[in-house]
Amino acid sequence: MKKAIIWFWMLGKRLYTKALLWILLLLIPVTVLGLQQAVREDSGIVTVVLVQEDASDPLAWTIRQMLTEQSELIRFIEADSISQAEALVTAGKADSAWILPEDLNGRISAFLQDPLSHPVAQVLQRQDNVLLRLAREKLSGALFHCCSQPLYLQFIRENTPQLAQLSDEALLEYFRHIGTDQPLFSFSTLGSSPPASQPEYLLSPIRGLLGILLTVCSLASALYFLQDRRNGTFGWITQCRMPLVELGGQLAALLPLSAVSLLSLTLCGQTVSLGQELAVTLLYILCTASFGMLMRRLCIGSRTLSLMLCILVLAMLVICPVFLDTEPLRPLQLLFPPTYYIQAPYSSTYLLYMPVYTATCLLACLLLEKISFIKR
Repeated sequence: MKKAIIWFWMLGKRLYTKALLWILLLLIPVTVLGLQQAVREDSGIVTVVLVQEDASDPLAWTIRQMLTEQSELIRFIEADSISQAEALVTAGKADSAWILPEDLNGRISAFLQDPLSHPVAQVLQRQDNVLLRLAREKLSGALFHCCSQPLYLQFIRENTPQLAQLSDEALLEYFRHIGTDQPLFSFSTLGSSPPASQPEYLLSPIRGLLGILLTVCSLASALYFLQDRRNGTFGWITQCRMPLVELGGQLAALLPLSAVSLLSLTLCGQTVSLGQELAVTLLYILCTASFGMLMRRLCIGSRTLSLMLCILVLAMLVICPVFLDTEPLRPLQLLFPPTYYIQAPYSSTYLLYMPVYTATCLLACLLLEKISFIKR
């Protein structure tokens, strides 16, 4: 046991004389701090120019406040005129412009009489897409809130003459009484407890990016193993013990980086329970180590493995659910370790998949070793 610990220490000491592993180690906090800084700044998926033609209109101010409050996905900027808003949209500095016209109360009254001929607000945009359609739902919600009361009064006056003696304020009391502040939907996370704090949407790719960095570390360790074997560093070790030395080198490289990754995820509030995170981290170390060992055997020489490293990083960014999770890519996602690192904290199924993935990679390594031995 003591001899194994000394071996492990020496392997780690040798690996961390390499500049690449220190660069990967520094990239972890840099990535997390960079995304956290982006969250603190004014940001959004869609940028909308908001124009209020009448600065003294209280109804327009109410709608404007409803739009800008609690809007994490839409970034609002202001313009003083329609022409300025058009210029921003034309120049590509904004995706859309929402214009609240003068005499908004009159516009709403005309809209209730003839919705097709009298629109309430004006929307300017270069092209339509799914994100802009979703963003307009927020505008529709704010306008509906302002249109619902006059529409309610109009319906009561036209259809219930029995209530004609009641004033508008009395009728609105009934309208407000049936309202509720309770949410229509409740959200829960299947298979695990949700994070202690609601994560920012810009921080959500952090776990996937860190998982890819750890996989790059595993492939870099495989490259260094090829270099050491070519230089005869382990020439005195028997062939049957060589996989253990390779695995030890992988673990020595991955353990410090995984610890820094876990600390970074904890500090930015992207973790679930500590016990679950520790289990995921330890299993992911084995997943990436076995993946690196398998790729080393599949690639003939360090040049091929270096080329595959770049291709694999691009493939993992596209296929793994780092930014997007699409149904057609689900089978391919299971081929790469970052998928398990992303999904396992929230799904016990993926947590069980991780040791199966590790065992599969190690068995494939053993099979390739046998084939290579027979060829020799």
